[in-house]
Formats: sequence, structure tokens, C-alpha cells
Amino acid sequence: GYGIKNQPFRSYPDILDSMLADNYNVRNFGNIRVTVQPDGDQPFIETYTYSDSVEFDADILIFMLGTNDAKTVNWKGEEKFTNDYLSLLGTYLESEKAPEIYLCTPATAYFSGKGEHKSSIYDIQPDTVEIIADCVRNIASEQGYRLIDINAVTKNQRELFSYDGVHPEKSGAEVIANEVHKALVQ
Repeated sequence: GYGIKNQPFRSYPDILDSMLADNYNVRNFGNIRVTVQPDGDQPFIETYTYSDSVEFDADILIFMLGTNDAKTVNWKGEEKFTNDYLSLLGTYLESEKAPEIYLCTPATAYFSGKGEHKSSIYDIQPDTVEIIADCVRNIASEQGYRLIDINAVTKNQRELFSYDGVHPEKSGAEVIANEVHKALVQ
């Protein structure tokens, strides 16, 4: 929900929580700027949010990470990302009660600016985000996890994102929540 006004009520997990009502207890363990890769500039596994998310012992895990791995400084290739993603995901499967897993591709990333002034905010490379989305699709297929293709849903919809082309606006959070909701209730 980074950058969304009144974020505690308008991030996609908060919208999803409202949509699911009393049947679910949705928790948001998202953290800005974190990477899947443990040698990235801000590894998720080194955050309190990560520790809290593992301790929560969820029945359902909706796993959406990878955008920050698309920074030039973090990207080490598909094979490394895939191995690190599987390793991180595996830490949630160590409890006696393994959660039902839904893997979300990262949302489409857009360059900001126009013409020759296009830039990549935060050095997140849109082409690399597409490679990461393919990695997540392959992991879901090969491991038998359910896939929620947020990347496909946000394709060609730049208006869903803030000025930076990376963080969803309220309308983008609603699109993401709707897609996750649709997957959960099927």
C-alpha cells in the first residue's frame, strides 16, 4: 500500500479483507523495498515483517514478491532468483500445518516520464519484472501452486499506478484485491 492515501484501509490486503468479511482474517505482511534474494539490497528475510509472517502460521499464503529484485543492483539472473524464491517460500512450509499456497506475479512495472525523459524509478527495470513474472509462473506450474497473475491483469493499465509506475494507486489496489478475491472464492 505504499503511497496510497489512507493506506491502512486502501491497500490491496485491506480491500481484500473487506471483501472476504468474517470468513477470513487477512494480514498484510508486505514491506517496502524488500527483495526475495537474500543478497539483495534489502532482503525480506532480514525484516521483522518476515519473522511475524512466519509466526502467523497462516492457513492460506498469498505470496507476492519480486519487484525489487528487478533493480539492476539486485538482479542476478533467472536461476538464482528462482532458487532464492523457492528457498524463501520453503520457510513457510516448515510448520506441521503447511498453508495453501497462492503465488502472485509482480504487477507490471512502467517507466515514468515521457519521450526521452523516461526513467526507471528506484532503478526497477520493467523488462526484468516481466522475467520475474515468468519465473513465478514457472514455479507455480512446476510446484503445483495456484497462480494469481497480477502482472497480466495490470498489463497496459498504467493509470492504475502512481507517478512512479511501480506502486498501485487505490484503483490499482482494487484491481489486485479483486483478482486475489476471485482466486480465493473459486
